[in-house]
Amino acid sequence: MVRFSLCLLFILFAVQDDAMSMLFPKKVCLFSGFTGQITFEGKPLPNVRVKRSYSFENKHTEEETTTDDQGYFTFESAWAKTRAPFIAQFVVEQHIYVYYQETEYQVWSAGKLLENEFGEFGEGVERLKSFSCELTEEIRSLRLRPGLALTNCRWE
Repeated sequence: MVRFSLCLLFILFAVQDDAMSMLFPKKVCLFSGFTGQITFEGKPLPNVRVKRSYSFENKHTEEETTTDDQGYFTFESAWAKTRAPFIAQFVVEQHIYVYYQETEYQVWSAGKLLENEFGEFGEGVERLKSFSCELTEEIRSLRLRPGLALTNCRWE
């Protein structure tokens, strides 16, 4: 009996994060909050619709806002609690779209691989000082360590 109890304790200790997440939900950031600016040919775009969408654990969410007079918009951080074991890779599919002159511009597409806030912007990022998207710029691929984003946005 003592041997069985020790084996059980060893197994629980070895997989404590997964065992704990099954018992107690873990809070994860699905999409970090930030304020950004949308421009076209260098000029701020007022009253433009901005939509972000994200998918996690078979649930898809869409949120919309509108830019102010200077082209700024804000999204709050989106959080969830999960009981999923973290043996598998955490991943959230993320997209941001801007609607201007009857055209949809995809300005952000990424797979968020870190559970912490601002993890989609690269390892070690704790907050954003600035975030801007120029609609006339080409979409480029950025390696973010970990992860990859397709975007025409820039941030610090």
